[in-house]
Amino acid sequence: MNIRCRAVHDTRSPVKTGSNKHSMPRIIPYKICDEQTLSLHLFQPELKKKCTPVIVFFHGGGWGSGAPDVHYYNCAHFASRGWTAISVQYRLKNPIKAVADAKSAVRWIRIHSTELSIDPERLVVGGSSAGGHLAACTQLAVTGDDSLDDLSIPVTAAACILLSPVLDTGTTGFGNNMFAGRGEEFSPLHLVRPGLPPMLVMHGTADDTIPFAQAQSFHDAMISSGNRCELRPYPGGDHIFWRKDAQTQSAILGEIEQFLYPILARDITRNPKE
Repeated sequence: MNIRCRAVHDTRSPVKTGSNKHSMPRIIPYKICDEQTLSLHLFQPELKKKCTPVIVFFHGGGWGSGAPDVHYYNCAHFASRGWTAISVQYRLKNPIKAVADAKSAVRWIRIHSTELSIDPERLVVGGSSAGGHLAACTQLAVTGDDSLDDLSIPVTAAACILLSPVLDTGTTGFGNNMFAGRGEEFSPLHLVRPGLPPMLVMHGTADDTIPFAQAQSFHDAMISSGNRCELRPYPGGDHIFWRKDAQTQSAILGEIEQFLYPILARDITRNPKE
């Protein structure tokens, strides 16, 4: 039981942290659990519109390492396009707890959409590697919610962006031993069903951490279930192909935008200063 977890509902604390050449995020606590305060790293556009779309990123690291600053570049990019962008801190070393935190974060953002000036109906989740798994699980996992979450608040996203994601944690999948016998319960590949949001999967064909075949199997299952899913293979790309260099990262972000704009077209401009 997560009896030591509780949500934090103060959006007024604009604590800034980190030295990052892209932008300085606003750090907002969203949950206290296991004696740890978990935070959202918030990026907002300079010319802030009322009710911007929001994209929520989860970092990778095999559920055991990593930090939100992995996605600062991506967040700053979307903020420059008039979006609100958030990179989420979650508990490490336990992927089941990480899934609970990911769902808590999405609910917290929805609850506080007015204060954050975001449109919860244009909320996108995304992540890389194990963070891609967490993003996918917010949409596919039917269990794993924090016991103190308000389950009447949906975690549904308008779209999902997955970069080199972990999509199979079943018996023969990645990191199965970390799930205490519950791997299939949190395995996106095993949870595909009709009615899921559109998903973009970007994966290198030479990924020796998460095989490209896993992404292909997930894509095929999504299509077979009548969902929209686009798989973008990157020939020769490794596990972190998407942030190989600034040129590659900018190109990847451009592809993500191309995928998202038709889905979230209302009141979105490609350049908020135009």
